[in-house]
Amino acid sequence: MKHTVRILAVLAMVTAAAAVVSSRVPAHAVQGVESGYWWQGQPSGAPLPPPPNVPVNGMWISGSAAQPVADAAVRLQLDGDETAPVLTARVKNEVPPAQVTSAANAGQIDVLACRTTAAWRPAQAGAWSARPQYDCADAVHATASPDGTTVSFDLSGVVSGSAVDVALVPGPGAAVLPNSPVPGAPATPQPGGFDLTLQPVTADQVRTSPGGTSGAANGGVSTAAPATGALPSPAYATSPSGLGPVGIPASNFNYAATAVQPSSGTAASSAPSVAPGSLVPQARGIAASNIADNKGYRALAAILLGAMLGWAFRQAVPGRRHRRTIYDGPAPTPPAAHVASPTATAAKA
Repeated sequence: MKHTVRILAVLAMVTAAAAVVSSRVPAHAVQGVESGYWWQGQPSGAPLPPPPNVPVNGMWISGSAAQPVADAAVRLQLDGDETAPVLTARVKNEVPPAQVTSAANAGQIDVLACRTTAAWRPAQAGAWSARPQYDCADAVHATASPDGTTVSFDLSGVVSGSAVDVALVPGPGAAVLPNSPVPGAPATPQPGGFDLTLQPVTADQVRTSPGGTSGAANGGVSTAAPATGALPSPAYATSPSGLGPVGIPASNFNYAATAVQPSSGTAASSAPSVAPGSLVPQARGIAASNIADNKGYRALAAILLGAMLGWAFRQAVPGRRHRRTIYDGPAPTPPAAHVASPTATAAKA
């Protein structure tokens, strides 16, 4: 009976382990990510180094719909069963933008994720003339977390086939920043706008759902496309196809914190913050990562399966008796039981 129970236990463990090994790990992150940003102050050929306050391989979105200073773009590659991607990007921790952390401007950051209309190559502080072209007809608005550490995009409405290709640009409803006057100078009125630097986007920051589940069910983030009345005007909805000379921001274009001068509050303009003679072109890596089907779980399950099978086999199958050889000598003789003789018994009686 005990032998039968052990065999049944072995079969149950084998079945459970086989199910673990053969099961596919659920998709939680996309297969690949590419990103970049383009700066209005960067001429063609990219001779200027990236602004120092933008993280390496990070992103920068700055300005307003009427006066953009920096645009960014993200490209996601989805697996066959990955749907409803939600991107949650981390705001740069060292110098968070004032409009994200300020209580007066909480929830008013307006970054749009718009479909790109032409191919683009990832770049860091790329030339403004090479920035991605886009169409904001079905734009997705960003949602900032209450503590201002992340911004999220529900990109389920802008998926094209097995990819998401969007430009991140300033929206028309950006928060109005407080004045940040230069000491000794009169205060300059602030237009609507914002300045946002993001940490490098990686594949683990994008969550997907199987079977077309909405992004709101995947982390509680929901940023549905705005209503028709909230969409940008036709003059802004599509970026210009023919890029002519790009002007610098107006003289009163002054943000509370910029990627070029975060502490002093000076304008993010085309003029570099260091002497032109000290500018040295710098090569930056492209923010890209690939996540293949995670086979680590399967390998671990296979190892555990082998260990369990070995243990169960030793428990279920009785060990073989040791066969003695001619070199083992005679087997030990068990002690004989003592039997009292009849004479001794009679004497005691």
